[in-house]
Amino acid sequence: MSKSSFSTQVNPPKSTNISYFSNPTYSNNLSGVDLRGVDLSGMDLSHAVLSRVNLIEADLILTKLNRSDLSHADLFGTDLRHAELIDTNLTGTKLVWANLSGATLAGANLRNADLNNADLSHADLSNADLSNANLKRANLQQTDLTTTQLKGARANQYTEFPIGFDFVQAGVIWEED
Repeated sequence: MSKSSFSTQVNPPKSTNISYFSNPTYSNNLSGVDLRGVDLSGMDLSHAVLSRVNLIEADLILTKLNRSDLSHADLFGTDLRHAELIDTNLTGTKLVWANLSGATLAGANLRNADLNNADLSHADLSNADLSNANLKRANLQQTDLTTTQLKGARANQYTEFPIGFDFVQAGVIWEED
């Protein structure tokens, strides 16, 4: 299936049910595909290869993306509330304005990810790596960052850390906006 016909097939209005993923010939490699605005809520896409995919403003509420590769993907404004992203590769991924509240990102690799204005409140970031990530204006309230790698991550006066969190000790770089 060509990229253009795939994009046409899976980029319907959000209310449309997508049958491609339940097709027996489904390949888990969707690198570079345009899935802008698609509704994949509640689906199990674990182990999928979604590097450089366009998921701008997609609906991924309660979606399982465990051990998937979403490196360098564009998830601008994507709704990932309560999604599972355990041990997922999100290196260099754009998550600007993404809603990750209540998401499980345990062991996820978010190195160099852009989380500007992202909502990570109540997210599980245990053993996640956010080294060199952009956390400017991100909401990390009610998030346990005890085992999260934050060295070189960038924050500003609008970043909302959990009460009592010492971002300096964690290696976060403070930048004025």
